[in-house]
Parts: sequence; structure tokens; C-alpha cells
Amino acid sequence: MSTLFIKIENDQLIEHPVTKSNLQQIYRSIDLDTEIPQGWILFIRNPPPNIDRQTQKVTFNGYKIVNGIAYDDWLVEDLSENYYSNDIQSISTEDEV
Repeated sequence: MSTLFIKIENDQLIEHPVTKSNLQQIYRSIDLDTEIPQGWILFIRNPPPNIDRQTQKVTFNGYKIVNGIAYDDWLVEDLSENYYSNDIQSISTEDEV
């Protein structure tokens, strides 16, 4: 798996992660194995959590910083009976059109 970095400004993550090789093209004089350029932090992919797809759903919630490292952030929601009712109703409505 490739090493990733993400840009940070005013404690806010900017855009999306980039690969080490892409960042090395910008900062040719920096050894990215020992130094991270100012304005960038390490990014580690965090796969979506395993869920019970019958009772839960997972959605991408952006990126978060924990102890100076950025990660994918996932939101897990419990599905209620209303969710299923609305989903079934929307499918029924689509069939009628």
C-alpha cells in the first residue's frame, strides 16, 4: 500500500490525499521517508467498518485528524423502521412512474 499525505491549512484538511510519489514530484529536495513538508501530514486509509447491513448503514463522513495523522472518517447509523418504510415507499413510487 502506498504512503499517502494530505494538505493542511489552519488545522483544516484541504482536498484529498496524494501519494508519496506525487508529493515527491513537488518536493524533490526533501526525503519523504524522514521529513514531511510543512503544510502536509501523513494520511492513513481507514476502511469502512464492518456492519450488519440489515440493521445499519455506513457513509463516508470526510477526514479526521487524530494525534497529528489524518484518517478517513465513517459514520455508522442504525436503520429504523421508518428508514425501511421510506425506502420501500420510494421504490413503489418509482415503479408507478
